Order: sequence, then C-alpha cells, then structure tokens
Amino acid sequence: MQLHPRHFGRDLRDKLVAKLMKDVEGTCSGRHGFIVAITGIESVGKGLIRDGTGFVTFPVKYQCVVFRPFKGEILEAVVTMVNKMGFFAEAGPVQIFVSNHLIPDDMEFQSGDIPNYTTSDGSVKIQKDSEVQPLDDELGTGCCSADTEEFWAFKSGQYYSMKYDVRRTKEDMIGRIAVGLVVGFVGYVYVALRPPSPKICGSPGGPPVTSPRVRLGDGRHLAYKERGLPREQAKHKIIVVHGFGDSKGFKLPISEELLKELKIYLLAFDRAGYGESDPNPKRSLKSDAFDVQEIADKLQLGPKFYVIGIALGAYPVYACLKYIPHRLSGAALVVPLTNYWWRCFPAELSKKGLSGLVPQDRWAFTVAHYTPWLLHWWLTRKWIPSFSFLEGKTDLFSSSDLEILKHLDGPQNEEQEKVEQQGAHESLNRDMMVSFGKWEFEPTDISNPFPNNEGYVHMWQGYEDKIFPFELNRYIAERLPWIRYHEVADAGHLLIYKAAHCEAIFRALVSS
Repeated sequence: MQLHPRHFGRDLRDKLVAKLMKDVEGTCSGRHGFIVAITGIESVGKGLIRDGTGFVTFPVKYQCVVFRPFKGEILEAVVTMVNKMGFFAEAGPVQIFVSNHLIPDDMEFQSGDIPNYTTSDGSVKIQKDSEVQPLDDELGTGCCSADTEEFWAFKSGQYYSMKYDVRRTKEDMIGRIAVGLVVGFVGYVYVALRPPSPKICGSPGGPPVTSPRVRLGDGRHLAYKERGLPREQAKHKIIVVHGFGDSKGFKLPISEELLKELKIYLLAFDRAGYGESDPNPKRSLKSDAFDVQEIADKLQLGPKFYVIGIALGAYPVYACLKYIPHRLSGAALVVPLTNYWWRCFPAELSKKGLSGLVPQDRWAFTVAHYTPWLLHWWLTRKWIPSFSFLEGKTDLFSSSDLEILKHLDGPQNEEQEKVEQQGAHESLNRDMMVSFGKWEFEPTDISNPFPNNEGYVHMWQGYEDKIFPFELNRYIAERLPWIRYHEVADAGHLLIYKAAHCEAIFRALVSS
C-alpha cells in the first residue's frame, strides 16, 4: 500500500488499514478472485520510499473473503448494457464483457430505444435485462472479464448456444510454436506465408474513396479529417496520430468550444494502409515522420506544428522528434508504445514488461520482432491464439478502461469499419512490424528538440496501463530530462478518452 507522508503519525497503522479496505475491497484479483471483504491484518512490513514522489510503499499481508468462479462452474448473469461493441453482463460482483467479434455472424446489432443483438429469424434476442448463463472455462484476470468456451442465452424455454475460442494451455502453446517454427521453414508453405495483395482505395475492385485526401510525392494518398478552427484562423495547428487498429475517425472527448477557446486546428489522418490511405510496403519510422511533414505542407499548416501520438501512434512522433524536430512546436506522447527489445532498457526491466503481457500477445510481439515475414501467417492460423486485441478480449484493459469502453459508441464506428478495408497486413500487421521490429534509433538517442525551451515534449502515462507498463515509460522519461512526464494514477491505456484527461493533454501542449 502507498501512503503520502502527510498521513504519518501515531495512527499510521489505522490509516494503512483504512486505505487498504478502501482500495482493495470491491476489486478483482486475477489470482484470488473478487475481494468481498477484508477480515484481518496479519502483518505490516517496513515502508520503502519511492524516488521522486515522496510516497512510501508498505507491504501488507491480510486475510479476506473472496468470490471466485471456478472452471466448469455455471453462473447466472444478467445483461446490463448492449452497444455496437458487444454487451456487458453481471454475475454478482463479476462483470463479463462479450465483444461483437465473438458474437455469431447470424446475430445483428439492432439500434433503437432498446439496443439488442437478434438472430435473422428473430427467435433469439439479447438485450438489457436478458438472462445468460456463462459456462466458465477460464475467467479473465485483472478486470474480471470472462473468457468463456460458450454461453447460453435463454428465451422461451430454449437455449441458444454461442461458441467462443478458449485460451490454450501452456503445453498446447509449446506444441503449436514447435509446429509453427518447423512449418515456417518448409518451402511448400510459401503461399501461406505470403500476405494477400491489398485492395487499394479507388482502384478497380477496391473500396471507394469517400474522404478528402492529399497526394504525396511518391504517388500515395493520405486521407484526413479536420476539426476546430479553420487552419487560417487557428493559433495552434495540431496533428494527431492514431493508434493500432484505429483511424482518423477516432472520437476524442474534446468539445468544439474548447478547441475554439484554445484556438486549435486539429488534423487527424489515416496512417499508411489504414482506412482510405494508400499502403506503403516500405513503411518505416522515417517514412511515417515524412508522411506527417508532407501532409502538413500539402495542407499549408505553416513552418511549425504540434504532434500528438497515441499508443502505437507514438512511434511516428518519436520519428518526428528524431528526423524533423525543426518543424515541431511541441509534442505529446500519450500512453506511448515501448519496444521491449530497446537496448536502452535494463534486461530485467524488459523481461518484466514482456512477461506481464498475456502469452498470446507476448508471442505475437516476439514474432513481429524476430521474424516479421512470418507475422501474417502467424496471425491468420486458427489453431494459434492471435493477438488478444484482434480476438476482442478484454484481458489487456484495466477496470478504468472497461468503464470507458462502455461509452465508446456512436458515429466513430462508421469509420472503424474502414480500418482494415484494404487488408489487415498493410494496416495492422505492418504497424506491429515497425513498432516492435528493429528500430533505426532508440528514444534515448534523440537530442533535446527544444534546447532553448521554445517548445516542450510531454509524456502521459496511465499507472494502470497493462499494455505498456508505466515502469518502462517512466524509465525513458528519467533518461530524457527534457520530457515532461505525467503519470496518471487512476488511468489505464485509454486515458485520453476520458474528457478531463483529454482536456489536460491539449491544454498542457499548447500552453507550454
């Protein structure tokens, strides 16, 4: 448990116990289950001061009552919310999220006064207050989401079965990896290893072009979307670089009134291969930085502009800081990616960060780093667990992220349908290959882009982020004193989608 020094005194133990009950009761532990109540304190160890914060961490051993579903146990659950992303259900204190990626194809989302998923013949409907019975094969950890083998929706005295993929055991994983490595080196799998050709927007047989685009010097096009003041009237021009599996249509919770108050022109664009932007088979750190520079010049944003990179969208911002620092007024790295193979990390820190991932993500990132030519094959095999994000699993999200996910609905999903329309390899796969591949430089190789304090670089990190742990980005910030580091205690990977955090990010960027 962590305490601020202002709480130190004779009643230190009582305050520790009170904070323990406040922070722990009602939470979910992946190992022990849902913590219902603390019944006793066994011991309180010596405190350890955290460098740079003043907070003191105390090891506390306690006894508690827990609620933990076991493998094979059937739980009664009630649907609490239904939207385009899937539905939430509750089984006592356990919250279950079922992604729309896992709902059978014959069930379609129906909007209206009562959102629901309904089969084509109308015989089965899942809506708020519907009763479902999850058969728990292996309950997810951390955020108390269920990863089930199947669940049954009950209606009119009959059960309707919906099947899901389950996590594989370690023994199965090792066997599949061995088979994958052998098959990968056999010549007759050449066709399987070669990704399909992309469907270029505007080409014969390709998706239509519906967004404004600019033509780059190499002939490619980048699609874009504008918000805020007209660029001629704005004082601050900001380019936002979206993250993995996203597009220019992502909806930040920042109002037009605030953009007008801060005199901001906001530009978002589909990165190469995403949405309606042409793929770039030679995509690299440097090419993404020059894409940012060229779209700024094509739209006449002026000699300088700001950049914000979200999650995997941070690697183009790192590249801008390296290759075009003279064009920047400032930069913000929001929950930025960390490449676990950067040499600047101590070995133990990299190992800890990588081991903290769910196994299927750890293997996907490892393949992207060591054998990128195998990544398309790896992610398209049904018998190999894919990247958890692509499977719609919520293991990688914190409890605060899940709360945000409940409200991420609306017009942005229309753009979301276009994310992979030109092919997953040139969008998602290539993103992973560049992000977790061998970098041309590392963040610690970047010199201060603003030696005269004419601008600043901000880094925003969620303390609860399970995808890119705070320890890794905190280490980067400590090595680069010109980065202004903001660590948000009650936030996870989706912190920018909370209105208060989003406003703070924009205000800090332009005010500095």
